Amino acid sequence: ALADDKNYRIRVHAIYALAYSNAHYPLAKPLLATATRDPLRDVSNAAAHGVRIIDANQLYAGREPMAVALDRSLPVESRLKAMGPLRVNRRDVAWREGVLALARDDDPRVAAAALDLFPYIDGSPDDEFDKRKLIPQLTVAMSHPDPQVRRAAYGTIAGFGFAVLVL
Repeated sequence: ALADDKNYRIRVHAIYALAYSNAHYPLAKPLLATATRDPLRDVSNAAAHGVRIIDANQLYAGREPMAVALDRSLPVESRLKAMGPLRVNRRDVAWREGVLALARDDDPRVAAAALDLFPYIDGSPDDEFDKRKLIPQLTVAMSHPDPQVRRAAYGTIAGFGFAVLVL
C-alpha cells in the first residue's frame, strides 16, 4: 500500500501503521526513509514524521523523559531531546532533584539546558527547597567555567525576577 496505492490518504495511514509497528517490523524505518523522498508532500511529510516517531520510541524505550535525560550513557543530543518534555510545572521532590542533577552534569550543554528548567520547578524565593538547593545551585552555575552555563544561570535568574536575592 505504501508504494503502490494511488490514494495518498491510504499511503499516509500505511506510514503511521509502519511507524508504530517498527518494533515488530524492522524494515519499517528503511521504508519510511525512502518514502521521505515521495513527490507528494503529504506523504513525504508523514514519512518524515514516522521516522521521528520511530527514533523517539527507540530513544525512550518505555522510560520517562527524566530517566533518559539523566542517562549519561546516551549521546548528549538524545539527552537534550528528552529534556523538552520536562518543561512542565512540577513540585515533586524526585523531579526537582533530577533537574538539579542535570544542572550539575559534566556536559555544559546539559547543565545549561537544565538551568532553563528551573522556572518549571514551581517554587518561590521563600520556598525551603529554593533556599536550600535551587538558589545555591544557581549561585554555583553563575561561576561555572563554561560561559554557556553562566549565561543560562543569569538568564534563569533574570527570568525569576529575584536576582537581588542571589546577588
